[in-house]
Amino acid sequence: MLDTRTENLLGILKNICPPQGYTVVSADEITEKVPYITQKEAEMLLNLLSAQGYISLKFVGGGEYCLAVLPKGREQRPPAKKPKDGRMLGYLLCALAAFAGAFVGGLAAGLL
Repeated sequence: MLDTRTENLLGILKNICPPQGYTVVSADEITEKVPYITQKEAEMLLNLLSAQGYISLKFVGGGEYCLAVLPKGREQRPPAKKPKDGRMLGYLLCALAAFAGAFVGGLAAGLL
């Protein structure tokens, strides 16, 4: 599982790189499209993606990277989102209403 910064970088690489084959990408191009990471962080994240099998790095040097996005990287989907707080509150209210209805029904049956 990848963190948000790494997923964003992988998404940028998918847009830059052709579907098959290698391409040369400069560090400036990466930091321009993902402004919140430095060149050093980009190199670290590229090595991480390579180690996990998302991309293939042929060479790294001089601020340029020769890479290809592997099929595993192309298939990467965003993580499933957790239910929002509003949805959880709705579930809680529904459960409380069901409990209250059962309680009132039990009281009514006990009185008759």
